[in-house]
Amino acid sequence: MTTTDYLSQCQALLPRGLAFAKAQGSVLTGLLAAWSALFARVDLRTAELVNEADPRTASELLADWERVAGLPDA
Repeated sequence: MTTTDYLSQCQALLPRGLAFAKAQGSVLTGLLAAWSALFARVDLRTAELVNEADPRTASELLADWERVAGLPDA
């Protein structure tokens, strides 16, 4: 999911009323946009971690997979 997707979801969770301005440029929207960027980064990183769970597609955790499998074999 993108930052825009998370922003729209966060805004949809807000209660109705004038205190919760959803307009572009409002302080609340800026705060939610910052959180949404973080959520999008975590979402992307989580998707990358799924690939690391399989040794055939691992790149960052390849050394750990080799250690667990006892590779290289003497």
